[in-house]
Amino acid sequence: MNKTYKSLNNIESIPHGSQDIHINIFFPRQQIECGNTPDFLKSLSRQNMPSGPALAQLAGTVTFGVIGYGDDPRLDYEIPEIRSFYTNLDAIWPYWGFFCDLEKPNLKVITFCILQNMQAIENPMTDGVTLTCPVEEIERHINRLIHHTNELCERAGMNRWQTNARENALKNYFISAGRLIDL
Repeated sequence: MNKTYKSLNNIESIPHGSQDIHINIFFPRQQIECGNTPDFLKSLSRQNMPSGPALAQLAGTVTFGVIGYGDDPRLDYEIPEIRSFYTNLDAIWPYWGFFCDLEKPNLKVITFCILQNMQAIENPMTDGVTLTCPVEEIERHINRLIHHTNELCERAGMNRWQTNARENALKNYFISAGRLIDL
């Protein structure tokens, strides 16, 4: 049975050893535009974060997103307020790579918001857009994600095999059909 939690405000309420945990954290438009610190940081700040098995069971269980922009035709990474919110949040909480569910595209969207030199260029061949960014910036971002992910894997007591598996999953998440980051 898949159990979905809508908040991490009371992380202790998640039973240790729970299987199939999924946590949805959505940031409302008002919070984004006011620049308020998300509530989940009370439970998952570096100082308050659990350790050991309580932390290990949260790896890859969280979906992050924004709500309240449904009437805006732009994509999240095209909205300056969302880009600024995620960039500021990333500066104080760089643990996306550990917590994000890599079956969902939300970590890519967050990454597109954080990258400073990301540009959308119209592609006349597909009537869509192609996102571009200097490879060095993307590599720095992915290496930073991996560094903080490994830090939390250690705190969670995960062995080297488990840590390598999460690291490889992150790398594979950002490489699709031989291309770096494909949404």
